[in-house]
Amino acid sequence: MVGRTISHYRIVSTLGRGGMGVVYEAEDTRLGRTVAMKFLPENFAQNPQALERFRREARSASALNHPHICTIHDIDESDGEPFLVMELLEGETLHKRLAAGPLAIRDLVTFGIQVADGLQAAHSKKIVHRDLKPANLFITDRGIAKILDFGLARTTTEMAETVGGPTQQTATIAELTAPGTTLGTIAYMSPEQARGEVVDARTDLFSLGVVLYQAATGKMPFAGGNQLAVMHAILHEEPRPPREIRPDLPPEVEHIILRALQKDREKRYPSADGLLEDLRSYQASLSAPVTAEPAMRILRRQLKRPLIAASLAVILPLTIAGITLLVRQNARVRWARTVAIPEIVRLSDRGEFGAAYKLLRQTEKYLPNDPLLDKLLTAISMPRSFRTTPPGADVFIKDYNAPQEDWERIGLSPVENFRLPAISFRVRMTKPGFRPVEGTAGIGNSNLPVVLDSEGSIPPEMVRVPGGEIRQEISAEPVRLDAYLMDRYEVTNRQFKEFVDKGGYQDRKYWKEEFVRDGRKLSWEEASALLRDSTGRPGPSTWELGEYPQGQDDFPVSGVSWYEAAAYAEFAGKQLPTVYHWRNATDAGYYTGILKISNFAGTGPARVGSHLGVGPFGTYDMAGNVKEWCWSQSGGQHYILGGAWNEPAYTFNDPDAKPPFDRSPTNGFRCVKYLEKPPSDAILGEFHRAERDYRKEKPVPAETFRIYQSLYSYDRTELKPAVESVDESSAYWREEKITFNAAYGNERVIAYLLLPKRATPPYQTIVFFPAGDATVVDSFKTAHMKFWDFIPRSNRALLVPIYKGTYERRTPRGPGGPSIYRDLVIAQAKDFRRSLDYLETRPDIDKGRLGYYGFSLGGKLGPIMTAGEPRIKAIVLISGGLSLGKRLPEVDEINFLPHVTAPVLMANGRYDFQFALETVQIPMFRLLGAAEKDKRHAMLDAGHIPDLQVTIKETLAWYDRYLGPVATSSH
Repeated sequence: MVGRTISHYRIVSTLGRGGMGVVYEAEDTRLGRTVAMKFLPENFAQNPQALERFRREARSASALNHPHICTIHDIDESDGEPFLVMELLEGETLHKRLAAGPLAIRDLVTFGIQVADGLQAAHSKKIVHRDLKPANLFITDRGIAKILDFGLARTTTEMAETVGGPTQQTATIAELTAPGTTLGTIAYMSPEQARGEVVDARTDLFSLGVVLYQAATGKMPFAGGNQLAVMHAILHEEPRPPREIRPDLPPEVEHIILRALQKDREKRYPSADGLLEDLRSYQASLSAPVTAEPAMRILRRQLKRPLIAASLAVILPLTIAGITLLVRQNARVRWARTVAIPEIVRLSDRGEFGAAYKLLRQTEKYLPNDPLLDKLLTAISMPRSFRTTPPGADVFIKDYNAPQEDWERIGLSPVENFRLPAISFRVRMTKPGFRPVEGTAGIGNSNLPVVLDSEGSIPPEMVRVPGGEIRQEISAEPVRLDAYLMDRYEVTNRQFKEFVDKGGYQDRKYWKEEFVRDGRKLSWEEASALLRDSTGRPGPSTWELGEYPQGQDDFPVSGVSWYEAAAYAEFAGKQLPTVYHWRNATDAGYYTGILKISNFAGTGPARVGSHLGVGPFGTYDMAGNVKEWCWSQSGGQHYILGGAWNEPAYTFNDPDAKPPFDRSPTNGFRCVKYLEKPPSDAILGEFHRAERDYRKEKPVPAETFRIYQSLYSYDRTELKPAVESVDESSAYWREEKITFNAAYGNERVIAYLLLPKRATPPYQTIVFFPAGDATVVDSFKTAHMKFWDFIPRSNRALLVPIYKGTYERRTPRGPGGPSIYRDLVIAQAKDFRRSLDYLETRPDIDKGRLGYYGFSLGGKLGPIMTAGEPRIKAIVLISGGLSLGKRLPEVDEINFLPHVTAPVLMANGRYDFQFALETVQIPMFRLLGAAEKDKRHAMLDAGHIPDLQVTIKETLAWYDRYLGPVATSSH
């Protein structure tokens, strides 16, 4: 595009790209001025709705000629490419400006006045912006605020016509931004906009209130872990007073911001004029002269007398300073008792110990030695010790889940019994002459001693991992390990290229292991022919012509077999880790925290270390990115651990194994180096997991099962259902968040009902049970979405109950046991059946066509959920199996299998090492109580996670067969 002349505009350079356009700097050859040209992205230009929105931006903004609104000069098309011509602004967006911190008070007020002035001009033309946010607000180099992007703007007349019965012309506009949709950026939406209601000018005042709050404090008034949580906060939660975050914010400015943020629009400013007047009034007070009272005139006359003036010059400032200090101290004490302590209690009750601890430490400054604060500190914190060999290292910490925070120094090692909140931390220890050490300190390992290595004594790319006796849940017996070194990062393309370039594929001295494929020994020539890239050259399967993709020097090497990984380790003078060494370096205690900031469910591998999921001893990317080959094998397959970028997060903690010639694009590795002596043969030898062989087991008799089943019964009391929120943002479904009474205690079950937009009621409905990461992540929308969204996209409704212990209803991890697990599963089964009770109350649901869909954990628990449940007419179990360890018989899946009589599809990977084909999958399928003609075991060429497209094809075909096909609506 750069260099082209379109109409009479010559494009000079690219300025930026965004969701609604690409912006270029251009020269207006006719008028001799520099302008900005905005083009729709190619995919948008083909979209009539996006095109209409683009044109409306021009119509809306060109009608406004105001110093605080970006001027639109022209709108035109060239070869089907629509574009706007705007004034060229020099400066930066508020979004970029706020990256440096909140605005100064004077700048904040000036900025607010200018934006409110621009909004007042727009509103006077009956134009509502509807997408006010820092990215759409510009600050020029001269300090002038400009409102950008009226692409979501609508006139109030258009909105009234849409509600009252749109004409043919306004129907197009209604399709774009009709009530019932939530266009705009969620964090800055007004409550009425979030609900999809008709909006007026007051929605912009709410959004401006959000912007001013953020610009004043650096924080968002309504926050949450996902869009749904943010929307809930906008609708139901009050913002924290901004002066609690920024005490120097004037009360007058706080009042203006909070009035703009009133959820009831009737309580906000009725127009931008009122907000503008209040801001200007405060601005004027900053420079207004002090009015002299009669008493002050007397004081001035007295001050003209030299002796009095000299005395007051000394006494008056001290008196004023003392009074000011006393007032401030009293205000701080009052804040501590009335605001801070209740907030500390609230945060601790919610398990937010890190935030509670920070506020408590701040409060201690104003209430020293307060007994209530001492009790709160004991409740939310625990003593931590940090020791190093040699001692004398500076110890720094920060919250594990907030890697962007600054390091906080807590002292020189040894640091003994230092009280810190009961959360996981990142730790950094430094001492001159020694390698810095990074790692993590969790609830259970905070007192581990750290050995500091002198500079240059160990390879720079490796970290030290301490030894000791370890216990692994996948191993029956404890194992003792010596200290060892491990690569900080996965082996990269750059590193592996050195092996290739130095003839590593041709030099047999690096290939010490016997080649075996499908039980047959291969010759060197036969094996070498299998180890080629996509063009037939020696190299990983993901390379071409012996080269990795350009620009991916520091990405992990992928597409390698176990043999290639072992050969590289030999070349580098290292070894592949055993399962014991690999798992010892991860410490499953960091399971939850590390998953949230690691590369899972992505689009491909990432540059090593770019994700900040660090392990306890300084290794990165052991969770996600690429799976990592280990030395250990079992039955001819080698373990490959950690999960990959395209897998659910729970695979980090699940053992997997593959044939040693497997060269999937997810396969990578890292190396270890043993410091003292090689591990024993027992550690290096074949690794056997402790697991059950279901070929040798039988379910309990029917009469015994009926006793177990009675534990799952409950009284059909009133549900009292409520629709908490509605989200229309998806192109494929309408999402309703629902709550109803649980079958136990006084709890409410949360459920999300996704109703397909292209189908007509009554809807066939599938009830979903998720995978194991539901116990560690915050929302079902962030977890393996691709394995469930195809159901509403294929015109069936999907109900996602938030089972007890999952997602928003997660429970704190504590000491576990068989009885705790039993009680949890029984509660989850009641949640499932209670969800069916709810579906029966809906007239838009086809009660005779309900199905079950379980993925991994949901596939394993599927028999417990569906046994003896006549309302379920079709069952799909993806990557399911049976518990590897012993369970109490009332929650042991094998006892439920004969009582699952609805048609069942089991889809499993043939090479699933978690649920082995011979000892788990086949016995499970055989014991299912469905008729032989009504059950199918689809064995797929995959590991634990099958191919997505095959999964979709098998699942939809099964539901079509037993629930009937679903027709697409004609409207």
